[in-house]
Amino acid sequence: MCKQKGKTLDPDLKQVWQAFGDVLSKDFAGWWIDTGFALFQEQMTPPKIERVDEMSLHEHLRNSERMLLSIPTNISEKTLKRQFLELIREIEDRKIRKGDAQFRLLKVKGIRMKVLESAVRVWHMRSMLDYEMTHPSTGDKPIKMDLYDIGAELGISPLHKRRAGEPLKDRILKERVMRVAVIRMTNRAEALIANAEIGQFPSYEAVKSRKRWTNEQKKAMDKAVDEGKWSPPGISEINWNRLRQRYVRGAIW
Repeated sequence: MCKQKGKTLDPDLKQVWQAFGDVLSKDFAGWWIDTGFALFQEQMTPPKIERVDEMSLHEHLRNSERMLLSIPTNISEKTLKRQFLELIREIEDRKIRKGDAQFRLLKVKGIRMKVLESAVRVWHMRSMLDYEMTHPSTGDKPIKMDLYDIGAELGISPLHKRRAGEPLKDRILKERVMRVAVIRMTNRAEALIANAEIGQFPSYEAVKSRKRWTNEQKKAMDKAVDEGKWSPPGISEINWNRLRQRYVRGAIW
């Protein structure tokens, strides 16, 4: 997409490219500081429950998106929560505020940072190995690694790494479990990438296939790959020290 300079038939992908820019031109820290932070930053501080004093009373009364409550402080939290929710649910046609960032991180359950990183590393290693098999360097033999080797190398499932001297049946079982784990990680990475391309992250939801390139673009890209002029981009390691130096309590200097 970056090499095509945004020329695509997919409007969602084009919108992401226009906002993200050429992500291959710098590492993640540089991209996040220069571009990413502003894309995912909320433009306004989300509203929160506040104490009301005499000075702010009239201001709150005029705000149609707020309601005044008299809260007893001598009853249990469980009762407070129940009564509060009952009052809120009595409000008809209540509109839930949505974030105003250009791109919002989806609030989903079951997605952990460690899993995201592992999935991307598995996908990247498999992509590189596949590319090297079809485009071997002159004089170098392609590295051969099966799914188990990839999982063991990346520490995907340490409990299922083979050990010297263990029974054959245990080795076979461990290899099978490791292969399944690698396939699962690959599928997760492909789903994450497909969703990120259309501005949704993080998400494992299936994305329907869509036409993105003209026939001329497709032929040119296939030719470039066949001639070894294009290779899968590497993983940009996150430079946390660099990011920390540019942040003060969540704000960029």
